[in-house]
Amino acid sequence: MSNSLRLQDRIETLIGQTLPPLRKTRHRNLARLLTGLYRAEHACLSAMADELPGPAQQTSKTRRMRRFLNNEEVDPGRWYRPVA
Repeated sequence: MSNSLRLQDRIETLIGQTLPPLRKTRHRNLARLLTGLYRAEHACLSAMADELPGPAQQTSKTRRMRRFLNNEEVDPGRWYRPVA
């Protein structure tokens, strides 16, 4: 298991313990976003996508993160604060 995948799994566990219940896909995408942000040490989505585990291309990972961030159901104040 890669370091990025281990980090993502750990972040998913922490999210589950910290935040109210989320849909599984939002839970996983938040963990991916935070993993990319931590590993890239940069807020550029393409740099974050380069650090994410998995076989998908960088453009696909970037689009997934952009869709997640643009989702009106995502509440940054409620979700990001406890995790940060």
